Amino acid sequence: MKYITRTNIRLNGKRILTGKKVEIDTDNAKGLLASGAIKKVGKNKSADKDSNLVKADPSVKLSEVVTAIGNLDKEEAENWTQSGAPKVEKLTEILGVEIKVEQRDAAWEEFNAN
Repeated sequence: MKYITRTNIRLNGKRILTGKKVEIDTDNAKGLLASGAIKKVGKNKSADKDSNLVKADPSVKLSEVVTAIGNLDKEEAENWTQSGAPKVEKLTEILGVEIKVEQRDAAWEEFNAN
């Protein structure tokens, strides 16, 4: 099955960064799902996108959004707004939960402070 990483993980001796889509067998996925390290990638019919979105999740930690920003490809223009901030849609896709502009802005400020 396909999953998207919510944190950096190790799988079969390989390091997989946050926000990457991976194919993981059900047995290996169980523990990662339980810990919240991965989310199942599914079809969201209302958005018709390949993601597993839920309503804005206030439990998403600032550090998770900051990590997701750090894992965005800086060379991919589609990841960034015209002002240079990461697109909320890309962070939502990576984390598997709806990220609000306010969450992105706080994480972007934290990212740039480090």
